Amino acid sequence: MALRDIIKEIQKLNTADQLPLKDFFIKSLASYYTSEPIFKEISEQKHKEGYTCTHCHSTNVVRFGKYRIKAGTKVIERQRYRCKDCGKHLPM
Repeated sequence: MALRDIIKEIQKLNTADQLPLKDFFIKSLASYYTSEPIFKEISEQKHKEGYTCTHCHSTNVVRFGKYRIKAGTKVIERQRYRCKDCGKHLPM
């Protein structure tokens, strides 16, 4: 079964049935959020020669502040980048 099929089936459920499912996924995926430093290290190794802009494909990309996302019950801070050639922001 494809992911989109699973999502369609979940959307067919009423709210009372969706909430326990949501809690299950949050608890099941919580262990992935504790391994965030590992993902950060892998990302840094992947991009050790610099980032490339996804819009104009320039390599003239610099760090440009941070942004926060909520992952389950935890708030994670991520680095934001900006292309010096086209001026677009690149969340990574």
